[in-house]
Amino acid sequence: MQRDRIADNLNVSAGTVSRTVSEWRDRLGAPLAEEVRDLCVIAKTQNVTLLQCAEGFRFLNQLKNCGLKLDQIMPFILEFYNLCVSADFVEIGEIIKAFSSEYTQILQELKDHRNLRMPIAC
Repeated sequence: MQRDRIADNLNVSAGTVSRTVSEWRDRLGAPLAEEVRDLCVIAKTQNVTLLQCAEGFRFLNQLKNCGLKLDQIMPFILEFYNLCVSADFVEIGEIIKAFSSEYTQILQELKDHRNLRMPIAC
């Protein structure tokens, strides 16, 4: 049972784990507590940390702020990926990392030199 494993890992009784979860659920509210639990279960089954979920959420919002609609985001990412592959870029992750660290500076320079009215976030 999960509760017993948690108790063993924390070196507390199973009753303490149950009471702590119950108090947390009461403070948070049962519906929200279930949503948080579901998120954690899905993240765990997908081998994704909650930090990675938060980063993905921020990334998704950045793309939305750039005017992409939800149904356009995945095709945009796939198109970008395919362009990188077709250009024989082996280290896609390194390219994206380099791009993300430079794009803010590039956009700021464009804005400064051309007096563009564009948000820096996209």
